Amino acid sequence: MRRTRRTRVVLLAAPVLLLTACALPGRTQDPALCSPVQESWNAFAADPATQNRERFEAALDALEYETATSTAVDAARLAKPALMTDLARTPARSPSFWNALDLLARECAEAGVELSFDGHGEPLPAVG
Repeated sequence: MRRTRRTRVVLLAAPVLLLTACALPGRTQDPALCSPVQESWNAFAADPATQNRERFEAALDALEYETATSTAVDAARLAKPALMTDLARTPARSPSFWNALDLLARECAEAGVELSFDGHGEPLPAVG
């Protein structure tokens, strides 16, 4: 009897969970959040000063599930530690970082904003 009851609960809950998962935030990319990522990265690539890095990190942090696709948010969350890890090296190639920016660029392109990152694929600047 207990097993049948649990089965019914699961069967009734499954469609509700599936429907609500589709309604969760993070399904639409706000195009206004795309350009600041590009602009702040390009400023940092030109001058790897601390304030430029912090501005880039703030642009990545602005990508949240309420205003960005889950792919963009996850890519931004992966880009930050990859950036910080690789900046400690002199100079560092960072496929993880560039892959994350490529994902962000793809999500922004789908939202109608084409991004171009200076130094794409090149070693990240060494920061003292």
